[in-house]
Amino acid sequence: MKKKLTILFAALLVVVTAAVVIGGCTENLKQDAIATEFSDVVASNGGMAVVYGNYLYFVNGYAGETASNTFGEVVKGAVCRVALTNGVPSGEAQVIVPKNVYGTDKTYGGIYIVDDYIYYATTSTELDGDGNPKTSQSVIMRTKVDGTDTSVIAEFSDHTVVFKVVEGKLVYIRNSAIFSVDIDNSKFPATTVAENILTDYIFGEEYLFFMNYAEDSTTDYIVKVYPLGGGEVKTILDAEKLGSPDTNYTFALLSAIDEGENIRLFYSKTDDGVNTPETGVYSYLYSKDDFAFDKTKEARYTLNSTGTTNLAYTDFYKAGDYYLGLSSGKLDAFNADGTRVPGSDGIESLNISGTVTVFDVETTSDAVYLWYLKDSVYYRIRILAKEGEGYKFVEDNAYKIFSASCDSSYLAPEKIGSVIYYFNSDISNNAYYYVIPEETTSETDTAKGKILGLITEADIVAAF
Repeated sequence: MKKKLTILFAALLVVVTAAVVIGGCTENLKQDAIATEFSDVVASNGGMAVVYGNYLYFVNGYAGETASNTFGEVVKGAVCRVALTNGVPSGEAQVIVPKNVYGTDKTYGGIYIVDDYIYYATTSTELDGDGNPKTSQSVIMRTKVDGTDTSVIAEFSDHTVVFKVVEGKLVYIRNSAIFSVDIDNSKFPATTVAENILTDYIFGEEYLFFMNYAEDSTTDYIVKVYPLGGGEVKTILDAEKLGSPDTNYTFALLSAIDEGENIRLFYSKTDDGVNTPETGVYSYLYSKDDFAFDKTKEARYTLNSTGTTNLAYTDFYKAGDYYLGLSSGKLDAFNADGTRVPGSDGIESLNISGTVTVFDVETTSDAVYLWYLKDSVYYRIRILAKEGEGYKFVEDNAYKIFSASCDSSYLAPEKIGSVIYYFNSDISNNAYYYVIPEETTSETDTAKGKILGLITEADIVAAF
């Protein structure tokens, strides 16, 4: 994903015991433990909501940067928890982390639960010279899932830091550099992984893909990979591996699809040769064992730059045996080797006029469904049907699944199982959910969202 990277001279690592001393003010971070069934089952990390065992932990609405953030007093924007019954919220929500969760990274900037701790970004409570909280500054913190043992991990001068948490590590990008924090060490020491990285990067489930300039160059790119759990940085794509050491290449990272023992990386490539013969969109299936590259196995999808009309692919998705490239409101189908899938109009393509956001590709026992958002409406369409050991494309109509005013200023709505979670902008950006019916038809009522969390008295007055 492409992100603007801003400045950090050094990570500020703070050791926290019973309380944190910030700017001469003491914020008490202690609270009694809340009865909790601990679990090793975690799903959907990094968004608005996370499944942890029989619970759903979620951000209780979007409160914004300037909201009050005193520990123990926060409700809106806090991390709350509700029980799950058959994957659906049930019972009353309760506040677990009474801090305002806030950031500006919409892709990876939600909450994470790793080894029984909740990781989140929040605003600083340090006071400026006028006695006002410096809410424009960011703090990464963690709290145990029972509400105890809250600690500060790192502090930053603004909210542009991008981070991801995996077992044992919190990895963040700042000041064009990558840092790894040892979260098994209570002092949270940070080490520098890479410096002078370019603005294109992709956080995968296990790996971070990023780029540097080649030595003594500002026109020749190198693609690298770093295992988030720790390990060495490897160069996986450059002029030498492409067999043209005298050619300058620029790359753009598009998507990384985890395929078990392998990862397929999609990227665009531009060379500086006469008539730029290698310019186009490509993919390569890397083995996680060694990330070795063999030029003869590189798959080419287009002979044009990503700026070409109808070929400006921004993302790729795996659907059955095929890959779908998203460009200008349409999805084109490709085989793994880069060849297009034949269809009734020459090539197999799903045309959706206007801007769309794909938020899930669901594979069932007999079909593959695409879930997408268009004009604040969520749709589901069957695109593949099972045929023998493979799939065939089908031409179905899309069904409206859900329609509501969803705020995406910070965290976008997300689908977990059969439930869509979102911030309802009609109800002051409070947390809501919608249970997807088992059978969806043109008659489905799509406007039955329910309150997920706790609504403050001020928001009740304003909204109702």
